Amino acid sequence: MNINTWRYSQLTDEQRRIIFRRSETDIESLMHGVKEITDDVRDRGDQALIDFNKKFDNADVPLDAIKVTPEEFEEARKTLDDDVKRAIDICADNVRAHHESQMKRVEKRWMEEVKPGIWAGEQINAIPSVGIYVPRGKGAFPSVMFMTCVAAKVAGVPDIHVVMPPRPDGKADDASLYPACVSGVKYVY
Repeated sequence: MNINTWRYSQLTDEQRRIIFRRSETDIESLMHGVKEITDDVRDRGDQALIDFNKKFDNADVPLDAIKVTPEEFEEARKTLDDDVKRAIDICADNVRAHHESQMKRVEKRWMEEVKPGIWAGEQINAIPSVGIYVPRGKGAFPSVMFMTCVAAKVAGVPDIHVVMPPRPDGKADDASLYPACVSGVKYVY
């Protein structure tokens, strides 16, 4: 069985169109808005991020506060409720055990035929770096933080950066910073 692998940066416009057409969501309809945002960030850098924080998250984050400091990580560790920390620790340990089990497979690639002619499988490769988005809506999503970050750490990704919307006061929430600590992530924006 042959599995096709593509690198987005090496695809032609036609190849991208074909791949995007396979999804259930009309990705093409979203691309214009996403492109405007990415172009603005490319052109104006961190100032664009500050402006988008105001626009989308109603948070005023000064330029020197975009990156979470080691002190903010420590504050999250100290102030988060002990019961919440224990729950996060248990969940993160379960996720870590699952992904460590995946990594122990003799084969880094496996396939199975789930129905005649339909194959599913997995190929495990560590990439040099990863950017992870942890959403925030009406509350924190610590599970997204530890489920994605622990998997990246166990897979051997050396350079992990996380972005997440701030609280209205412009700070990162403790319930998401603590699992970043537990996961060994040092770069949160």
